[in-house]
Amino acid sequence: MMATATSTVLEEVHSSLMNKTDVYGGHTNWIQSIVLTPDNNYLVSGSWDKTVKMWNVKTGKLVRTFVGHDGPVFSVKVCPDTKYLATGSADETAKYWNIETGELLYTFSGHTNCVQSVDLSNDGRHLLTGSDDGTCKLWNLETGNLIRTYITKRHGTAWSVDFSLNGKYFAVGYNDGTAKLWETKTAKVVRIFVGHTDSIYSVALSLNGLYLVTGSHDLTARLWGIQSGKQVRTFGSKLSGKGGRGLRGGHKAEIYSVILSSDSRCLVTSSWDKTAKLWDVNTGKEIRSFAGHGRHVSSVSISSDNRRIATGSWDTTMKIWDAKTGKLMMTVGSSNTTSGSNDYM
Repeated sequence: MMATATSTVLEEVHSSLMNKTDVYGGHTNWIQSIVLTPDNNYLVSGSWDKTVKMWNVKTGKLVRTFVGHDGPVFSVKVCPDTKYLATGSADETAKYWNIETGELLYTFSGHTNCVQSVDLSNDGRHLLTGSDDGTCKLWNLETGNLIRTYITKRHGTAWSVDFSLNGKYFAVGYNDGTAKLWETKTAKVVRIFVGHTDSIYSVALSLNGLYLVTGSHDLTARLWGIQSGKQVRTFGSKLSGKGGRGLRGGHKAEIYSVILSSDSRCLVTSSWDKTAKLWDVNTGKEIRSFAGHGRHVSSVSISSDNRRIATGSWDTTMKIWDAKTGKLMMTVGSSNTTSGSNDYM
């Protein structure tokens, strides 16, 4: 039976906390999605407190709060020139913001359930959304209009979407444990990736266009060849034991977020086991683990120069780590932002 994480999570939410919003300080509820801006100057976070926040990574200080969603914010993405921000929410909408001014430019309505994932095309012309309603939608960022809807039967939630670098294709991870590669213009499925035994929560296409990485509720991440559609490598292999939850060099709970370094040599994963892990893509071996969060690590991001890794957690904080040494550089979003080092930049 596939995971029903959204309903499980909703059952855990305390309504009093859900309705508490702080536009001046840190998040007041779980952080669900983070992204380091392409210029490496800011960290953007989306939370169950219905807000999006932007933080200065040199100081850890809050720069701006984006308020407008009526439900938890599940996904945040920043365009390549760091001028615009896209967000997806449980309120069934996606929004498009001016980062410098905080102005809301567009609200995209059309999904009939939570928007779990958003992505922006590299040319800045299109927004892609994935939803609990099982569909993905392509939107025109110049007009705000819907261009196309991508529908599949019996696959359930479209948990994660990711454009290829040229925007001609995009990948989707579904609740039934499959991932699909779609041709953007024709709405044709050109490849189906089968092998996971539970929901795929996160997908990432390599910038060189050769690989897809998926992260799943089955505790593994997997590397796939785009041309062949075949699995190349598994990161974390199940061991026999109580509950089947142990992994050799892997996560001990479901993987919720995956991201590849810009050179496709390293993979970063985050998990409900409260850790993030760095992997060697060529060997499948775990390089190091990042521990320190008090609750699930829901999202990871890596700087464009591959030097820093950011993690976001249900403990309402984010952490920035040195990718090479594993050293904690800074904790962001706590009542008192703490820095583990003064040599971040």
